[in-house]
Amino acid sequence: MQRISNDNVDRMIEAKLTKCEMNLMLFLSFYQDEYGRIYGVHYKEVCGKTGMSYQEFYNAKKSLEKKGFIRCEKSNRIDHDITILNNVFLTSEDAKKGYINTSHNIFHTKEFYQMKAGAMLLAMKLMKNTYDERGYFLIGVKKFYEKYTQIFGVTKRVLRNYLKQLKQFFSIGIKEGKYYIEPKKIIYRKPGGKSEVERLRQQRTEAVLRRNRIKNATAKESGEISTLFRQYEPTAAKKGKKLFFLIDKSIERSIEQMNREKKGKQNRSLSLTLIHKLLRKELLGESGASSRQQDNTGTGQAPGREGNVKQTAGDTRKNRFHNFHQREYDYDELERMLLNSQPGEA
Repeated sequence: MQRISNDNVDRMIEAKLTKCEMNLMLFLSFYQDEYGRIYGVHYKEVCGKTGMSYQEFYNAKKSLEKKGFIRCEKSNRIDHDITILNNVFLTSEDAKKGYINTSHNIFHTKEFYQMKAGAMLLAMKLMKNTYDERGYFLIGVKKFYEKYTQIFGVTKRVLRNYLKQLKQFFSIGIKEGKYYIEPKKIIYRKPGGKSEVERLRQQRTEAVLRRNRIKNATAKESGEISTLFRQYEPTAAKKGKKLFFLIDKSIERSIEQMNREKKGKQNRSLSLTLIHKLLRKELLGESGASSRQQDNTGTGQAPGREGNVKQTAGDTRKNRFHNFHQREYDYDELERMLLNSQPGEA
């Protein structure tokens, strides 16, 4: 759902978002679901695609959260789960409230991101207005400056500068004391390639692989993980379960099972057959009682008899892993400390 609600656009203008804040909001909108949720947002991925520095990412994330545009959660130690607030599109009624489609070509051009933040926001506002006016926006010159200098909190000179920058995207002319503003084709011509849904699945595939430290997945393996998202989305939605976390957990458990009897360095590779089996068990409850007991204890004993079961090395490693994730850490502070200790990457 590559959308930003009109209400959010107005709030972004009122809050005078910075360029970095704009870049992060748009990046998040590219990979959100119908609830406005984005899973597995990693600072390196964001910085690589937006050109922000690591510190700019953290500053933008913190400020957007403080201003009430996003909510951040730390369900994993290496990345963030972020929700764009006031950006839910579950029903037709939600869509009727209005939105900017961020899959449009304008948001995928380098020229757009070279503009000032104010010009970027004015472009989004004009896109809304031209849509409401059925293809063009008509307003008196005097009224335009009176209204929009107040909305954007800038001088007439600054606003005129914004319009100058926007001429690469809009046809802007004056006739009989009125502005005629019409979007050029470059705005709405969609880029070729993947659909919105395919982009979302690709991002989530990359996120679960990164969370499980799978560094050498082949294109075929990545494609099969993406297929799991497509295959089980309807079932997960029907059961009210979050498929992202189920697939993440299935990959994690498959690695644990493959390395249960091994010592030393773990083999962090994908067993698609095992992942599929574990996912079906989590989502559909497919497995016999013995399999469930084996997975619950790692010994084949029934749950509830842990006191009589000898703990294996695999169990010890699993308990240490479990205890690690039960502790409470300030992950943002840990990551900043790590970044500050590596000035060459900052």
